[in-house]
Amino acid sequence: MSDTSHEDEVQRDEDTTAHVVEGGAAPAAAGSEENAALSGAEDERTDAKRVEPRASKSRSTKKDRLRVELAESEGRVRRLRRSALVLAGALVLVLVAATGGGIWLAKSRSDAVTRAEAARATTADLAVVRTVAEDYTKKALTIDFNRAPDYVKSLADGTTQTFGETFAMNEKGAGPLIVELQQQLRMVATGDVVHSLYDGDLASPPSAGQPWNVIVIANQTSTTAQQPDKSTQVMVLRVVVVKLDGQWKIANFGPDPKSMGAATAIPGVK
Repeated sequence: MSDTSHEDEVQRDEDTTAHVVEGGAAPAAAGSEENAALSGAEDERTDAKRVEPRASKSRSTKKDRLRVELAESEGRVRRLRRSALVLAGALVLVLVAATGGGIWLAKSRSDAVTRAEAARATTADLAVVRTVAEDYTKKALTIDFNRAPDYVKSLADGTTQTFGETFAMNEKGAGPLIVELQQQLRMVATGDVVHSLYDGDLASPPSAGQPWNVIVIANQTSTTAQQPDKSTQVMVLRVVVVKLDGQWKIANFGPDPKSMGAATAIPGVK
């Protein structure tokens, strides 16, 4: 029995040893794996921690770059808007200047044309007025007592009705007196115009029906029964010309009141 008990004890010790060996080996192996896993996890976390700042830094850098690009884009947009506004303003000014300048230029040209046409018309009228005044002066100063009635009749030609009635051959007119004086004096005379000028402002010429006052300087060379030798007398005359119904007519004729000592142009007519 002692041998059997000894063997059982030995067997139990072996089993225990084996159990211990088996039980101890398994926990040790499991612990190693667990430690390895923990170590790997820690390494991963460490790596993650190392990678995370780089990733975070990369994201920050990208955000900053995006912000910079956005700011630059906004700046370009603002500059483009300012440029567009400036361009639009300049275009408006150009259009205003062009249209306003065009209107002003057109009006200026129109005014200039109007003034030029008015000046030409005034110049043409003045030329006619002077011619009418000079022709009548020459006719009035040319006298032949042998043709006195015809002379008086010619004085009424080309005159206004009122002035023409001055030379009527009746008791109301001066026609008979003119004829009588010329025949008594036996007067023969010729008239020559030296110069004529308009006595007024050509910038504001007379309108139709208004008088044009023309100063005519003329020489009259004459002989009479009392003075058979020819004598020449300088006369300063005022001839009034008007335009009636499209025709230029003499409205008055005689010595210029402003000229001192002027002789009577037509004997018998004051």
